[in-house]
Amino acid sequence: LLKKKYLRLIYGDAMHEWKIFLCSVTTKDKYIQALLEESEHITTGRRIIKQIQLSIMDEIIRLYDQQLKNMSTNYARKKEGYLRDRCHFVKALDTRTDIKLDKMRQVQHSMAKTVENELINIQERAKHHYGRLIEETEKVKQDLEIFTNSEVIRLWEEYGNIISNYTNRTFDLRSDLIVLSDKEAANRQFLNTLSKKLLKLEVQIKTYSESCMNCKLQKIVAHYQPERDIYCNVTNVMRQKFRQFNDLDESQISYLSLVSNNAIKVLKEISDKIQTLLRYMSLSQRFETEEEKTLAVENDCEAYFPNIQTSHHHRLLNYQRIRKMNKLLR
Repeated sequence: LLKKKYLRLIYGDAMHEWKIFLCSVTTKDKYIQALLEESEHITTGRRIIKQIQLSIMDEIIRLYDQQLKNMSTNYARKKEGYLRDRCHFVKALDTRTDIKLDKMRQVQHSMAKTVENELINIQERAKHHYGRLIEETEKVKQDLEIFTNSEVIRLWEEYGNIISNYTNRTFDLRSDLIVLSDKEAANRQFLNTLSKKLLKLEVQIKTYSESCMNCKLQKIVAHYQPERDIYCNVTNVMRQKFRQFNDLDESQISYLSLVSNNAIKVLKEISDKIQTLLRYMSLSQRFETEEEKTLAVENDCEAYFPNIQTSHHHRLLNYQRIRKMNKLLR
């Protein structure tokens, strides 16, 4: 339960950070895609504007060409009319008087001057309008180039800022993920070692309790019973603390680490004492079995060989030595 809850806490924080990272990445990718689409729209708009400008210029040139053609046709028609009238005037020279001829010449001269002046004015106005049209088209081209260049520069700057922020954010998140993974590995290793030690101690305590049921070391067990109770209380407290581990703060976690270290020290001392007890038990059992074997051999020898008489003094010495060893062990 401790492992699962602790790993759930660590993985919850890591997954929350990873979700934030993915959301930021998706939003930035969407923003970059929108910028690219906007740049494509701008380029297409520039192409369309250029096409429209060229079509407008072609239309204006066509109109001016048509006006010039119309003017030239009108001029030719009027010129033909004037020449025809002049021919009529020349034919009428023989029949009309000199006064009428002078008047007709004056009218013809004045009409020719007016026609020439009108043609000159029309040509000057056409040149003026054509120059203004060229100037306006150049201004529009310059404004469009300046606007498009400024927009492209602004978009490239935004794109560079977005990419730099994206790289910085991803670097920070990667470093945080590496730190979290290292912490997770260290905590996992610590929990594995602690659980293994607890399992070993529980197995040793079970074997110790089962072996001490029918042995002669109840006094030693009674002597070490308070320490075992302390160990049980400490383990119960540790389990309760581990159950409340998800709701603790960092200060409480540090306090729990101190308590767990103290408990581990106590458990180590108790395990050392239990190992010494087990060693003493094995020694006592071995001496008891040796004593029983010697007594059984003596009884068998007396039963099967009644004529053989062992040294009573040697037997007493062996018995006293065994009693002393048993007393020392007890």
